[in-house]
Amino acid sequence: MARVSAVGRVTRLGEEPAVPIANLAPWKANPRRMPPREAESLRRSLETFGVVARRSDGRVIGGHQRLEALREMGAATVPVQWV
Repeated sequence: MARVSAVGRVTRLGEEPAVPIANLAPWKANPRRMPPREAESLRRSLETFGVVARRSDGRVIGGHQRLEALREMGAATVPVQWV
């Protein structure tokens, strides 16, 4: 389960350590846009999913909207699945 601590750190039991959001870069050509009404559902999905990023350069390849939601929540870190 994901949780945002008082210092804005998101962690999940059994996952790799959370990564500073500043170390990740969204893919500018990402075609998905999130309507505001989907934001709450997305925030709930953070309990199950982090983001997927390339280890070589930190480029996010999955989870752009989750990353944006975490930024809006004031999180300093995010769980990452590296590829």
